[in-house]
Amino acid sequence: MAQARVLFRAAQEEALLLEQASARRRHQEVRAFVDELQRRDDGSDEALQVWIATGERVANRLDSFRALANPTFPAPSAQDLQPYLGAWSPWGPTRR
Repeated sequence: MAQARVLFRAAQEEALLLEQASARRRHQEVRAFVDELQRRDDGSDEALQVWIATGERVANRLDSFRALANPTFPAPSAQDLQPYLGAWSPWGPTRR
């Protein structure tokens, strides 16, 4: 059971980090797009100004580093541990 808990936590940590990395890539893509819009802006195109403002808001919302908090992981249920127990039952010391 202890090993199943370790494996379950490792899977939770990996999923969280991959999710955060994906969010960071989305932020970087939007930020690069906004930077390019700003580079092309000569002040004469009102639509471009709207795109820049919208892009800034979206980029700020997507910046996961602005609200980075300590990760929390819920305790696994018996069913959560089942994939990590092999032939053993999560409800007691019996084989399935």
